[in-house]
Amino acid sequence: MTPPNTPPVILYHYPYSPYARRVVWYLRLRGISYMQCLQPPTLPRPDLSTHLALAYRRIPLLAIGRDLYLDTRLILRKLEALWPGSPTSQETPPSLPNTGHGQPLGAPPGTDALALQRLLSVLTTSTDLFFRAAALLPAETLPLLRDPKFQRDRRDFFGGGGGSGSSTDGQDARGVVMDDSSSSPSTGKEEDQTKTLEAAATKAEALREIHNTMSFLEDTLLADGRPWILSSPPAHPTLADIEAIWIIHWLLGLPGALYDPTYIHRGRFPRVYVWVDRFQAAVTRAKENVIVRDISGEEAGGFLKGQASYFEPEPTIDETDPLVKVYRLQRGTPIEVWPTDSGVRHRDHGRLVGIGSEEVVWETEAGVRVHAPRHGFRVGLWREASL
Repeated sequence: MTPPNTPPVILYHYPYSPYARRVVWYLRLRGISYMQCLQPPTLPRPDLSTHLALAYRRIPLLAIGRDLYLDTRLILRKLEALWPGSPTSQETPPSLPNTGHGQPLGAPPGTDALALQRLLSVLTTSTDLFFRAAALLPAETLPLLRDPKFQRDRRDFFGGGGGSGSSTDGQDARGVVMDDSSSSPSTGKEEDQTKTLEAAATKAEALREIHNTMSFLEDTLLADGRPWILSSPPAHPTLADIEAIWIIHWLLGLPGALYDPTYIHRGRFPRVYVWVDRFQAAVTRAKENVIVRDISGEEAGGFLKGQASYFEPEPTIDETDPLVKVYRLQRGTPIEVWPTDSGVRHRDHGRLVGIGSEEVVWETEAGVRVHAPRHGFRVGLWREASL
């Protein structure tokens, strides 16, 4: 349930984003009602650039009051730490349903379960596993992948980062050959055959990587027949399940993605398939217990900027942080922040509010406080400060 006297929760996303599903599932399982501001899958996104003065181009983003959170790793961590649980004695507000178990979904501090939860997060969000999975998207059944506008957008998204998602030889992270009107015509049939063979090899390697991940789940974590990753005592999915399942769930829901039925199939991975089915049933049931309201970008921006106070306490600046020492950062220093793996050309700037080992916070020209994780993001001085 959503506790009384809490600020509005706004999720910026598009429905088929696998990253956004991580947050949607979490909100459902916690019984947290929210507003959603649906975004196009490609730029421009004026709801962010115009109303929030934000250049960040990845989805999803989550706003709580006047605080805006980037990256699902940080979003889930913040919801765990800052969104209060719902004690059974607390009366449900009349406008909201009595939902779910309400309490945080994460493992208790200082436990082996928490270590496992965090390691699963690293596996699925901080390695190249997602980009391997993206290479399996079937262009023949997903027309969007053949849309030149979408291809140009994803070329911009993955290009220039030098990370796992960057691409070469005219291919994006899915191994799909990209159209490029500026490139020279094919030099012949042999070159075309080479490209086709390389694309097939990319998909084959990606399929092997997914097979290995499913083997890890089938033969270790789920080997004893437990219904959930942290079963005993949880009788419901936890954050560890969300961390472990989202990529596999995504691919199993895309006909043709796991294209070799002799290699990946229910007979080889019965526990994984049943676990995914069980999880889908749980989040489908939980959907009935939250209120989701669609709002426009203008409405969302008005909600954020109309809050009297920020959701989080005033952040601090860790003066022992090496970067703080190098740049002599202090509150109000003009900074720029950008992700290091994808979307790196889209840099945000504002005035520094707080920075520590896990997070950097700055305020945009629109008066919104933006929170980004330190891991996977860079912080630099904004040389063209004119705020």
